[in-house]
Amino acid sequence: MDNNANNGNQNDNSKEVNIKVVNSRWGNFLYILVAVGFVFALALMVGQRTEKKETKYYEIVEQFRTGDVKEYTLNLGSGVMLYKLSDGIEQRYVVPNVEIFLKDVHDYVTEHNLKNSDSPIKYDYKRGSSSSLWASMFPTMLISVLLVAALFY
Repeated sequence: MDNNANNGNQNDNSKEVNIKVVNSRWGNFLYILVAVGFVFALALMVGQRTEKKETKYYEIVEQFRTGDVKEYTLNLGSGVMLYKLSDGIEQRYVVPNVEIFLKDVHDYVTEHNLKNSDSPIKYDYKRGSSSSLWASMFPTMLISVLLVAALFY
């Protein structure tokens, strides 16, 4: 009878060891997954650092003043502006402060459009994103929960 009791204890212990091995494998997998994620994010950030000529703010305003800009679309929330020059080249620029930019170029655009009614500067303003605080915080909270879960398992 003692042999059966001992065999039962051995089976229980082996189950506990197997569960611990499975849990430690998942824990190791999560650590590896987080490390791969950091390496991937770092590679993306380094890959985006290309040596492009950065357009200065005063150059953009000068292009509006001289009438080189034929049309533009400005996102009022993010400040991203897509614009087309008179030679047909489309460019992208992130306006540092939308309100100041509009004050700087509005008079030039209005004056140009009054003088050149046959070829006015076309413009479009996009409304900024109206995502809630929870929607913007969700990715950070998700990563935090995964890291805490990985530490405890």
